Amino acid sequence: MTISERIRILRKNELKMTQQDFAGKIEISRSNLGNIETGEVTVTDRTISSICRMFNVNENWLRTGEGEMFVELSKEDQLMQWATDVLKDRNDSFRKRFVTALSSLGEEEWELIEKFSLKLLNEIHSEKQNLDIPSEEELQQYVINVDDIDENDPELHPDIRKHVISEKAKKVSKTKKEIG
Repeated sequence: MTISERIRILRKNELKMTQQDFAGKIEISRSNLGNIETGEVTVTDRTISSICRMFNVNENWLRTGEGEMFVELSKEDQLMQWATDVLKDRNDSFRKRFVTALSSLGEEEWELIEKFSLKLLNEIHSEKQNLDIPSEEELQQYVINVDDIDENDPELHPDIRKHVISEKAKKVSKTKKEIG
């Protein structure tokens, strides 16, 4: 698979973005992205860097296809990335207004929010204990055996098809290990 194909798979299948939206995030034109995805133009180091930075893509995977597609971020890095995204929002966006309001809270107000949150969690927990949760045996009636699914069925969703094929391959591998 080429870098052009990996970019297309990343954009379309993983991020579920249009060419216009993806190109805007990495600051290139939609037509340039289209040419990159079809292999008509070479991907620049700047574009590769922008893709990796903007979407937490593993540069080694993007360039070679080796390794994991995405870089695992720590909780702090995820929070920083989210905050950076919020700051880029329009001033009238709900997210930005909400975060701005939270940032102006004092220590006493945060303590009040914490107490309220804990009270709410306790109420939710109490309600869950009163629910009639089905037993594992009752839940088994909803389990579908992958062997009963035809992965060649044209109406089968592609994600489900991929999962069925993967699960069947795991079963075959496990059986071979048990026999061997």
